[in-house]
Amino acid sequence: MRSLALLGLSRAFAGVACAAPLMAMAQGITCEDVAAGLREPVALVAVPNHAHALLVLERRGRVWFWEAGHRHLVMDLRNHVRAQGMEQGLLGAALDPAFPRRAWLYLHFTDRRGDTAVARVRMDPQALRADASSLERLLAVRQPYANHNGGHLAFGPDGWLYIGLGDGGSAGDPHGFAQNPQALLGKMLRLHVRRWERAWRPKVLTRPVPGMLEIWGVGLRNPWRYDFDPHTGDLYIADVGQDRWEEVNLVRWPLPAQANFGWPYFEGRHPYRAHAPRGARFVMPIAEYSHA
Repeated sequence: MRSLALLGLSRAFAGVACAAPLMAMAQGITCEDVAAGLREPVALVAVPNHAHALLVLERRGRVWFWEAGHRHLVMDLRNHVRAQGMEQGLLGAALDPAFPRRAWLYLHFTDRRGDTAVARVRMDPQALRADASSLERLLAVRQPYANHNGGHLAFGPDGWLYIGLGDGGSAGDPHGFAQNPQALLGKMLRLHVRRWERAWRPKVLTRPVPGMLEIWGVGLRNPWRYDFDPHTGDLYIADVGQDRWEEVNLVRWPLPAQANFGWPYFEGRHPYRAHAPRGARFVMPIAEYSHA
């Protein structure tokens, strides 16, 4: 799975040795330091037409280009990002699928107020640099707490931009966002960027708009990382549990019209909160592991 490869690469960039439990699960995997001098790297983005090049995101707001031991600063967003605690900051990014013809870099971060922002900047496809002053917001979501911001971005095989949002934070989804069909939190959203450009720009989306910004997945606690299988299009989602179980979900391509991942009725495969609606159907995880 590419998500596991990303985890391994992220650990390598952080200069962190592979943990023993990870090695016990995946014999034969080794870690190698490939870069140093980075501060809290949280995400990697492959750069098309550069076989071994990556964009590396630091949580506090800097984006680096790295290739074969060389690196340069792509952009500094620290004046736009709040990175307090452990779960705020510059959390995810995705390049436009048509890059470099459409040289947009999409970003997911917590803004200076601590709210979620999805924005984009136009990159110079030759120099591979971007000007933070050109930041253009697409989506804004109010956050009641500092944790469970989600943060990932990925373009699906359908060309939509998939946006993972946590349930708003605290513990146990106290506001009931994850199962609320009117709330954006605790969801997997999908945004049709081209339709936003034609019909909504320059407005910032704050609510669902049919055919443009849609709620696809509900019942998520904190989908920190997810990815589409490059061969099948299947979607893997790593979702954070409460305090006992962590989980990985799989949804086959083509995706259903909507999927419910069960939080807070379930934590992993285990009941967490009773009274799930009668007849409700949930996507249960294909893998889970216990904190014990």
